[in-house]
Amino acid sequence: MLSLSIRRAAIVVALVVLIVAALAPAAMAAPKASQVYLNGNIYTVNKNFARAQAFAVKGGHFLAVGTNAKIRQYIGPRTKVVNLKGATVLPGLWDAHLHFNSVGTSLMEINAFNRPKADIIADVGAAVANLDPGVWVRGWGWNQVYWDPQVFPTAADLDPVSPDNPVILSRVDGHAAWVNSRALELNGITKDTPDVEGGEIVRDGEGNPTGVFIDNAMGLIAVPGYSEAELRRANVLAQKKLFALGLTSVCDMGSGIIDIERMKSQYAAGQLKIRVTQYVNQTEAPFYYLEPKAQRLHLYKDRYTINGIKIVADGAMGSRGAWFMEPYSDAGTGDVPVGWVGFPTFGTYGDPPVYTLGSFIDQLVPVLEEALTYGFQPAIHCIGDATNRAYLDAVEAIEAKAAFADADKARFRDEHTQAVAVEDISRFAELGVLPSMQAQHATSDMNMAETRIGYPRVLGAYAWQSFLKAGSVIPDGSDAPVEEPNPFWGLYSAVTRMDKTGQSPAGGGTPGGEVGWYAEQCMTRKQALRSFTAWSAYGAFAEKQRGSIEKGKEADFIVVNRDYMKCPTADLWKMSAKATVVNGKTVYRAKGFKVF
Repeated sequence: MLSLSIRRAAIVVALVVLIVAALAPAAMAAPKASQVYLNGNIYTVNKNFARAQAFAVKGGHFLAVGTNAKIRQYIGPRTKVVNLKGATVLPGLWDAHLHFNSVGTSLMEINAFNRPKADIIADVGAAVANLDPGVWVRGWGWNQVYWDPQVFPTAADLDPVSPDNPVILSRVDGHAAWVNSRALELNGITKDTPDVEGGEIVRDGEGNPTGVFIDNAMGLIAVPGYSEAELRRANVLAQKKLFALGLTSVCDMGSGIIDIERMKSQYAAGQLKIRVTQYVNQTEAPFYYLEPKAQRLHLYKDRYTINGIKIVADGAMGSRGAWFMEPYSDAGTGDVPVGWVGFPTFGTYGDPPVYTLGSFIDQLVPVLEEALTYGFQPAIHCIGDATNRAYLDAVEAIEAKAAFADADKARFRDEHTQAVAVEDISRFAELGVLPSMQAQHATSDMNMAETRIGYPRVLGAYAWQSFLKAGSVIPDGSDAPVEEPNPFWGLYSAVTRMDKTGQSPAGGGTPGGEVGWYAEQCMTRKQALRSFTAWSAYGAFAEKQRGSIEKGKEADFIVVNRDYMKCPTADLWKMSAKATVVNGKTVYRAKGFKVF
């Protein structure tokens, strides 16, 4: 028989067990969220592209995602509860390739984006009327492909409206500049001015400069820079515009030390909150190579990361600076010399220059190896099939070396991947090179691309499905201000390969068709949305932090005005952000939106 003390001890133990059991549910109760969002139509863009009704946010991260019933358990006395009332929610969108500073400065310049030449000239005249003589006029976005005839403009076009004020207008691709005679005079540009490597001064039949400068030749035109105050204002303007478009993350493709340090100071001052993954101009990248990772990665609450280097390897197809293995199909017509193949803008090639894939590769390999050694991701602008092949060959040569056996894990980025030899498409996935493409380029270029490179080369141009079927993923973007940074325009272009009126040169040659241009290359809606979210995050080594609405990831999301998966295809480009949220905090709210 148990003694009284033993029985008492047993009773105490039993009581403790009962108390612990009673308290266990409380101890295991769900943590309380700072915000809970219910009754939404939420596309998580997770691995299964699952939909959800609700999610909880705590500490700027998604605490849980699921049904209303599941998420209600995270509501506490201090939780802000938001009824989404059926609104569609997407992860914060990510532009994988734009030029942040230029987006801002373009908002302070003449808007020439794809507009008629006469309208642009009229705007220059209007600007001059409000300026003192000698003050520069700047603008961005002209595109002769939309004019009739489709020929480059001249200084003489601008001279009547601006005889005393120098003018510089950048082409839509940023690879050509149009200036007036006053700008030529100030820079001493004459018939005797020699061309430069990796560039071209467009000349008339007598050798006189016409007023258009392509690629590296643009450096011959010295233009006063913006003031520090203007550049800081431009960054704020860029952020405001991007937030209003539903963009929460971007990759800034190619900035220098001064611009980067300015951005860092603006983040430190709380003026910038958008998430930027920074790619440094290759010539200035060594300045950051020796910095500890803690001083360049996930700075300012993971708003700013200096992640890679950017090299511009050739020009653009529209201005015929892109480098091809065979001559342009329209070479020998208009202002294009017979046999013209474009040129690389990276490296040196003698005088007169002799451009070969071998000499390009020999110069590129050591630059890439240096970047890899210091943990920087290479991102190379490649438009023409020669540039794309040379880059792939360089990567293959690097990965064959024992010292770089794991180089494929570097996620080499090929920026634009615009016109690739069909037989090279499978090599991207095999070598671990990411085709970072911009869907809007296809719908902007579809009226001239086949004229430039012809059939069958065009089969390797903007070939999204071919890349996806070969095993690649595609980080998508806008290349803004080359294109408008509106991601919904990019989504529409990716899904339709048509313009916003629903037209295209269908199938490669029939104007006014109702089928997208080379429609077999269209993305599905799921693929397109992944390209502006999860795949863009992967392209910047941020797939664990962003790109989908999942537990533990940063609470970046947008509320939009249409159901992305169900609205008519023709309405995709009309989608817009009603609210933009970064780290659980609202950074943009459309006029009239009062849900939260």
